[in-house]
Amino acid sequence: MFTEPLAGWRQVSVRATRTKADWAVEMAGLLEGRYAACEKVIVVCDNLNTHTTRAFYEVFEPERGLVRRGQAAKITVNAYPGRTFNGKVAFFDPTVTAETRTGKVRIELANPGGLLKPSMYASVELAAGPARARTPAARPLPRARPPPRPAPHAPPRPTPRRVG
Repeated sequence: MFTEPLAGWRQVSVRATRTKADWAVEMAGLLEGRYAACEKVIVVCDNLNTHTTRAFYEVFEPERGLVRRGQAAKITVNAYPGRTFNGKVAFFDPTVTAETRTGKVRIELANPGGLLKPSMYASVELAAGPARARTPAARPLPRARPPPRPAPHAPPRPTPRRVG
């Protein structure tokens, strides 16, 4: 369950399991949906066994951080050699196909004259820019350690002396 009490908002997702992968998918959906425009999101986690930033690297490929919403894309289609179509990344599916280790990206672009048809083969080139870490800024807080206890007062020990 995600909640933002001051905004009067909450979201509940019911799953058969509660694993790191489930949590990472839910967090990715939240960060790329409701908070997509935010530079920093603070999250308070209750279950530190599954709610870890490491879960993102166990579920998603490391290159995922290089693809982001609004990134420029250049599309070429085999049916129209020499012609390019320009678009922008609109959505990145938060899951990765296990067999191919690839993710799906939705690119929005103009389709002049209706040239592009469903299921056409195309090549996509994404504009490379400075890599921005897409790992959520919210990390599980370290558990607070109690302050060290003062040592009980004890008389000083005598220093042992070597005889002989």
